[in-house]
Amino acid sequence: MKKAITLVCISALLCTALCGCGSFKLIDIGLKGSAGNDRGSYSSGAAEITDTVKDIDISWASGLVDITYDSGSSIKLEESANEELSSDSCMVWSVEGTRLVIKFSRDNIINANGLRKTLVLTLPEALRADSITISCASADTKAASLSAKRLNISSSSGSIELGSVDSDDIELSSASGEISIAQTGKCEEAEFYSSSGRIYGTFDTVNGLDVETSSGKTEIIANVLDEADIDTSSADVSLTVKQSFRDIGVSTASGAVKLLLPEAQGFTAELDTASGDFESDLALLFKNGEYVYGNGSAELEVDTSSGNVTIGCAK
Repeated sequence: MKKAITLVCISALLCTALCGCGSFKLIDIGLKGSAGNDRGSYSSGAAEITDTVKDIDISWASGLVDITYDSGSSIKLEESANEELSSDSCMVWSVEGTRLVIKFSRDNIINANGLRKTLVLTLPEALRADSITISCASADTKAASLSAKRLNISSSSGSIELGSVDSDDIELSSASGEISIAQTGKCEEAEFYSSSGRIYGTFDTVNGLDVETSSGKTEIIANVLDEADIDTSSADVSLTVKQSFRDIGVSTASGAVKLLLPEAQGFTAELDTASGDFESDLALLFKNGEYVYGNGSAELEVDTSSGNVTIGCAK
């Protein structure tokens, strides 16, 4: 839970700074260094970029990061705001080799008057980036579709809403914002971290799934799930696997656990609950301290203190 705890500290730092002064630079909260250190290398405002871009790095303070695709061959940057922008408050960008860097403003400053900006990043449909990295303070991130070999999005209090994600390696984290993702194709590794925000994800195929949350509810639906580790303190967990799985571990202190598993998939389950109830719609055989279903080939481990555990059949 180290990352979730760090995000809580980030959120507290932002609140303290905003209440305590008129404006401040974003320091050590995941946003990259100031463009002001090398002003000559950055351009400002809206742009259409025709350079070859393989990696995209975005630092955004407040408002919204909205990623879209079109049939063109260039990358387009547009921004809008809830107030008139100056040369110091408009976004800046730079292409460094094949890496596109986009920053909230020249010095990454949030002002206490409530500046909120929307970044619309339009990418070519043919582009599958090597990496997309987005670091936000209170900004939301939204994309109807997204394609990158590696995807890393972090936010303090903003939500993350992604549809039709094609990525080999996914890492999403938010302290209090909701995380929602729909993955397509095959994903090698997917990691989600949250303190109090809800986590919801649907997956075609994922080899490794890691979820850590404190009090935010977790709901995962997957067709094929090779290995999963879900760890939560006081939140409910709902996991549905429709076709197959190999190894699933769920740990929670006081949250309820609901598992809907494929009827044709045999498994051996080790269940440890202190005061919670256990129910199963599947015919389980209790043997040597474990529950066996079918050929017992897959592994299932559930550890909870006071939450109920339910096992059913996925539809």
